Amino acid sequence: MVSPLFSFYTINMKVLGKPINFILKLVAIGVFLVVACPLFAQVGRGLGRGMRAGIRAPKPVVTFRTLKERVNTSYQKALQAQQQYPEVFINVLDGEGPAKHMFLPIYNIKAERLYPDKPFLAHNPANLNNYFMANQNRHISYFAPQIDALQKSWRANIPKFLKSQIYLSQNDMHWLAGQIPSNISYLLLGESHHEPDISRNIAQLLQELRLQQPTREIIFLTELRFQKNAMKELASLMSPTYEPIWRAAQKNNISIVGMEPTFSLGSMRQILEKVAAKKKNSVTYRQKYLDIWLSLEGIRIRNANWLGTIEQIHQQHPDALLIIHGGDFHIRTWYPFSLGTALKNRPSFIISFLTQNEKTPFDNITNKQFKFPGVLSFKDKELRELFGTDVEIRVPSEYSPYY
Repeated sequence: MVSPLFSFYTINMKVLGKPINFILKLVAIGVFLVVACPLFAQVGRGLGRGMRAGIRAPKPVVTFRTLKERVNTSYQKALQAQQQYPEVFINVLDGEGPAKHMFLPIYNIKAERLYPDKPFLAHNPANLNNYFMANQNRHISYFAPQIDALQKSWRANIPKFLKSQIYLSQNDMHWLAGQIPSNISYLLLGESHHEPDISRNIAQLLQELRLQQPTREIIFLTELRFQKNAMKELASLMSPTYEPIWRAAQKNNISIVGMEPTFSLGSMRQILEKVAAKKKNSVTYRQKYLDIWLSLEGIRIRNANWLGTIEQIHQQHPDALLIIHGGDFHIRTWYPFSLGTALKNRPSFIISFLTQNEKTPFDNITNKQFKFPGVLSFKDKELRELFGTDVEIRVPSEYSPYY
C-alpha cells in the first residue's frame, strides 16, 4: 500500500518538475557564463592583437596593377623632389632622375638574384621592372632633401676645408701609406674608373702597405672583377688599365677577390651601346631609359651584394687587412647606401683617388678646383663625415673619366 505522503510527493514532482528543470538549466548556464566569459575575453584580446600585428592577416596580393600604381605615385613624388631641389640633381644625382620607363636586361637576370625575399617578382618581368622603378623613385624622394642639407653644410665649412689641404712635392704613396692606422680591418679605396694614373698610384700604395706590414695577410676586394669567372667573350669589360694593380698584388702576396655579381653583366650600358649602333636617336634613348646599375636602386643592390662578400671574407680571415676597391660613389660615406657608411662603425679608413681635372660635387658647390699635387687630409671628425673620406688625393691624368 502506497503511503499518502509518497503519493503527495510524487504528484507535486510531476507538476513542478518542468519548472524546476528549467530553473536548474538557467543556473547551469549562468555558472558557465561566469566561468567562461573571462576566458573568451582573453582569447579575443589575444586574437585581436594578433590580427593587428598582422600575424593572421592575409598577405596583400601584389599585382601588376598595384605595382604600376606604385610607380606612378612614387614618380610624381620624385618629380616634386627634383623640382624642389634642382641643385641636388645637377651636382650629385646627375642622371638619377625619376623613373617611369625602364628596360631591365631580363634575359640574364633572375628576380630572386635581385630580390630573394620577393617571390611574387619571379617569372614576371613587368612586375620586376615596376618594383625596381618604384624603389628608385622612393630613394630620390628620400635622399634629395638630405643631400640638399649636406650641400649647405659644405658651403658653410669651406674655410675649414681649405685648412685641410696639403701640398706634396710629389705624389707620395709612402706618405699616404703612413696616414693609414696599422690596426684597421678595412681600407676603402674609392676611385674614378679606368684612369691609368690612378691605377699606378694604387699599385704603388699596395707595395708601400706590404713594406709597412710585411707579415699581415692582405686581401684586395675589387669591383673590377666578378665573383665568378665570367664568359670569355666578356673579359674585355675588365679594362687593361688595372693590370698594374693585379701585378702589384701578385708581387706583394696580396690575394684578389672579385666583388661584382655576375647578374650585372647585363648592364644597361652594354645594351645602350648596342642600341646606339642601330638607332639614330640613341641620345634620346639614353635619356628616356634608366641605366639600372648606375641608379640608386642598382647601387643599393650591388653594394648589399658586395657587403655580403666582404662579411664572408672577414669571417674567414678575421685578422686580415681587407682593401675594398670600387668607384668613389660606392665608397664615400655621404653617398646613399655606400660601403663607407656600412663599415664606418668598424676600424676603417677611406681614401678617394681622383684625377687632377675632375670636378666633384663639392667642386660644383664651391666653384673650387684643387690643383695637383693637392691632398685633403681630414683629422677633424666632423669634416671627415661631411666630406665622406679620410683623405682625398688628386693625381694628374691626360684621360677623361670613363663615366
